[in-house]
Amino acid sequence: MIQTPTAKTAPLSKPEAEATLLYVCGFQPSATATSSGQKLAFRQIEALAKRYHTVQVLYFINDLDRLDPKPTGWPANVTVLAPQRVDKSARFFGALRWPWWPNFVAARKWAARHLMRTLLSDPSIDIIYADFAQGLAAVPIKALPRVIFRQHDIVSNLFARHAAQTHGLRRNAYGLEAARTRLWENIVWPRVAQMRTLTEEDAQAVTRRQPAAEVKAEVVRGTVTVANTLRSPDRIIAGRIGYWGNMARQENIDAVQHMVNVLLPRIRQVHPHAHLWIIGAHPSAEVQALSSEYVHVTGFLEDPTAAFATLDLAAAPLRLGSGVKIKVFETIDADIPTVVSPVGGEGIEDHPNLYRAATDDAFVQQVVALIHPLTRAVSQTGTAKPATHSTDAAPAANPAPP
Repeated sequence: MIQTPTAKTAPLSKPEAEATLLYVCGFQPSATATSSGQKLAFRQIEALAKRYHTVQVLYFINDLDRLDPKPTGWPANVTVLAPQRVDKSARFFGALRWPWWPNFVAARKWAARHLMRTLLSDPSIDIIYADFAQGLAAVPIKALPRVIFRQHDIVSNLFARHAAQTHGLRRNAYGLEAARTRLWENIVWPRVAQMRTLTEEDAQAVTRRQPAAEVKAEVVRGTVTVANTLRSPDRIIAGRIGYWGNMARQENIDAVQHMVNVLLPRIRQVHPHAHLWIIGAHPSAEVQALSSEYVHVTGFLEDPTAAFATLDLAAAPLRLGSGVKIKVFETIDADIPTVVSPVGGEGIEDHPNLYRAATDDAFVQQVVALIHPLTRAVSQTGTAKPATHSTDAAPAANPAPP
């Protein structure tokens, strides 16, 4: 049995400006990625390149990453190594070699096994920075004391939520993956030299599970900026609800299906002009099938800010996924009233534009209260205020408009 370490190696023994850093990313970092996490990863590489003499980048690419253009614009002192593919072969052989680890760990260990062995034996590499749990997955346990690890979300929570939303064999499979991931997290968290999370909530969760972990939060914001001047009353379209995200991701697919099939019909009973704009790249076949006279799927938008400016409000009725949702930061920072489920608002502090709803009934109530009726002009602030920013109460049979 692997024992919890009692001491950790200092992450660096020379000035950063003279050191070489190995950056290991679980996905494809890119300034133009359609997922915010990959944009944050590219920004982190740019920041590290300013601090360290040389940065070597090793990243993994999966099916969703391949939908995006190949990243460009690397800093001059960054060397990009061959991308490591996470494909069916890596998943199959990884599962055979390390059946006790979760699939995302075993697949990346297999895909990068030769390259990681070479890199870790290179005396010129002074320190390792692992971004995403999927990046840390490739690092052997014996090398963890050399690692600064940034965790974007607690992956075991993701699988546990998938298990809660499914049935039968799929529920059992997700439950097993959640248990294996939790075991892996408990082993690696206390071993890394330093650990960073994107929210205070996740940092506290890590400390509760592993008090020996050296963890602190490095809170982030969004990757899309919308000037407040765009949110003018004449641009806002009454009844337009926006959902923003990479529409190939399963948690986003599930959220918009739930919005269209369960929540929106109830909202339209009160506000028949209510309609949903699904904004984001790579809409799956399931998402495209939702299109109707009151559901519009935009697909990729080079600049989503113009669409943001027309929204009456934004909705994030997420049931799957884990960690902070950058998409929510982006809409609340754009001065768009945003209604969130508990998963959608995870890790986000209270904000004047954030409206929490603990249940489907409460979600409908909040949206109904925020929508501008067609007969009423939008106020100068572009918002209408419901009675409260957080509720778990069921709506009245005929809720009054704001």
